[in-house]
Amino acid sequence: MKRIVGIFTFQTDEPVCTIWDINDSTEFLFMSDTGNIIYYTQYYGTYYFNGFDCYKFDSDWNKELFYGLHIYNVYDISEVDVQWWHEEHPDMTNEGIYYKRYILKSSLKYEENLEEKEFLKEFEEMCGFSFDYMKFEEY
Repeated sequence: MKRIVGIFTFQTDEPVCTIWDINDSTEFLFMSDTGNIIYYTQYYGTYYFNGFDCYKFDSDWNKELFYGLHIYNVYDISEVDVQWWHEEHPDMTNEGIYYKRYILKSSLKYEENLEEKEFLKEFEEMCGFSFDYMKFEEY
C-alpha cells in the first residue's frame, strides 16, 4: 500500500488542496490496485483491529464512505473493558477473529458478519491483492 499524502483538484482554474494528510502514518488513505480509495486504520492494544473503508468523492470532492471491511482479533477477552465491549460489540463476546462488512445506505451504516472466505474474497475485490500477506493472526 502506498499512502496518499495529498489530493489536489482544479476548481475554477485554481488548484485546491482536497486532502492533506501528513500527520499519522498508522491511519491513511491509499489507492488500491483496483482503483478504489481506501482509508486504512488499525488498533493494536487489548485486541487487534484492521479497518479498510472504501470512499468515493462527490462532485465537490467531499469524501463519502461507500463500504468497509473490518477484522478484529480478540485474543484475550479478559483484557477488554467488558462493559463497553459488550455494548459496542454484542456479537463478539468470545475470543476469536471476527470479520465485518459495513455498508452505507441512506446515511445509515449497516454491519454484517462475514465468514473468513467471504472477507478474503471481498478484500481482494476491493484492494486487488490478498489479505493473507499481512499475517494478521501473528500480531
